[in-house]
Amino acid sequence: MVLRNSTMLDFVNVVKNKKLYCFGAGSVPNEICSKYPELKLESYIYRFIDNSSILQGTKKKVGTSDILVISVEEFLKEVDESTVVLFTLYAFLEAFEQLDTVSVLDTISCYIYRMIVAADYDFQLAQQKIPENGLLYTGSPQIPKKIHYCWFGYNELPDLAKRCIESWKKFCPNYEIIRWDETNYDVSKNKYMHKAYKDRKWAFVSDYARLDIVNDYGGIYLDTDVELVKSLDSLLYEKGFCGFESNQQVAFGLGFGAHSNNKVVADLLKLYDTLEWDGGKTPCPVFQTSILKKHGLIEQNSFQRLKDMTILPAECLCPKSIMSSKISVTPRTFAIHHYAASWYEYTQTEIEFLKLWERVQDYE
Repeated sequence: MVLRNSTMLDFVNVVKNKKLYCFGAGSVPNEICSKYPELKLESYIYRFIDNSSILQGTKKKVGTSDILVISVEEFLKEVDESTVVLFTLYAFLEAFEQLDTVSVLDTISCYIYRMIVAADYDFQLAQQKIPENGLLYTGSPQIPKKIHYCWFGYNELPDLAKRCIESWKKFCPNYEIIRWDETNYDVSKNKYMHKAYKDRKWAFVSDYARLDIVNDYGGIYLDTDVELVKSLDSLLYEKGFCGFESNQQVAFGLGFGAHSNNKVVADLLKLYDTLEWDGGKTPCPVFQTSILKKHGLIEQNSFQRLKDMTILPAECLCPKSIMSSKISVTPRTFAIHHYAASWYEYTQTEIEFLKLWERVQDYE
């Protein structure tokens, strides 16, 4: 099969003159119609495919339409050049593999609803821009030309980290780049951080350390999987900056900067002093977003200037989608966070889903 993807609006425009077969006669099709009522998807569904012998031969009601449910064998007899398949199962991998091995479907376009959701998400995220003259870029710089990074655990830097650090040198050649590790930083100075260190959860050690370091020295912190694509000079005039990684959450790991003793950074440090180590169950954007809300953050991906921190929309520091891994660099992009995610253990299903993105040929 030819795996494609698009926003839901573009998908409906594609299938208007096609025979659309939805694989999966469960609850998802009605959920789609409820989510996108104006698109009237039910008008374009020709058949449902389902492996359940109980459902085969029955009709499924979607909106105001009653649509026949057929078996895979019946579907294969009906396939022609106008056929398009949409996988509407939550657990779609098995169904996808079932059809992907059938040679008669080699040239048939198929879509996966979960991927369409990601395309819609990415599209909405990309609509938010920095307003013209949004950044200060006037007066004296507030943030010193220092780039801090953390590397705990005594391991060799991976190739990705080395490439990212080279990008820092390329686009910020007159910045001091400072590595922090066990030789120059005390990991026992905070209980949460120290327990994370004992559990060898290096990313969670850095969650506290980077705040402490920027609070003491000022400057910019970058995770070692952050690649710069242009200079950070225009951000130095802010009291502090960080960015959205999703519609609701801010993430300092994308890169953040501040002058020393910044109030937002100080409040985050105070929060960490109250936290009990939970084994790494709670990712740091939860804490960062919580504190920023107290400083006036609105949980909606957008450019926001708070009293002590300027919040950048996702396109600036997070052009790599957390849902699809698609990278969309714009003239307003400073950096790409490559999401090495050393702290996260992917399930086999998640790994297989990520692999499927490599097969997507285009956005129709």
